[in-house]
Amino acid sequence: VDALVEAGGSLLHMERYEQAWEKFSRAVRLDRENIHALRGKKDAAKALGRDAEVVETADAILELKPDDWGVLEEMGDALENMGNHSGAVRFYSRILEEGKRSKKENARLLKKRGWVFLGMEKYREASEDFQKAAAVDEKDAEAWEGLGRSLSSTGDFKKALEAFDRSLEVDEKNPEVWVARGLALE
Repeated sequence: VDALVEAGGSLLHMERYEQAWEKFSRAVRLDRENIHALRGKKDAAKALGRDAEVVETADAILELKPDDWGVLEEMGDALENMGNHSGAVRFYSRILEEGKRSKKENARLLKKRGWVFLGMEKYREASEDFQKAAAVDEKDAEAWEGLGRSLSSTGDFKKALEAFDRSLEVDEKNPEVWVARGLALE
């Protein structure tokens, strides 16, 4: 198993993801509790865009290490990629509720969850997440953009324009924010 994991790691490093995935998969079949084999298989599946396999393998890792925040986040990302918005929110929320990450890491997760809420048309929740993220870093153009989009979706165009302007203060060349701002003016 160790030789397979080592070979898979080398292949992963060389960006030979399919071959790495095969090595790690064989290692997992031989030892379903080998955390290194599981992590390698997950990483190779992620590189190959196989979100269902990322979820399956991340689930096996979480059975062994339920507080692995990185794997919880990757699980949320994979579920979001698969269109399982409520699943993604559940995993991002679980990490945020633990409160064991830095403010900057939490802001990044709040933005991820905010975009998911926005896609779910849960604008109030999205606004709350983007506001919290912007409070951590007032120069976070993405947080201000997300706040502007969520406020615009609720019809609060005045506050949406203020948020878009804050985003543009940081990144004045973002065409998507200019378009969103223009739509809020209509």
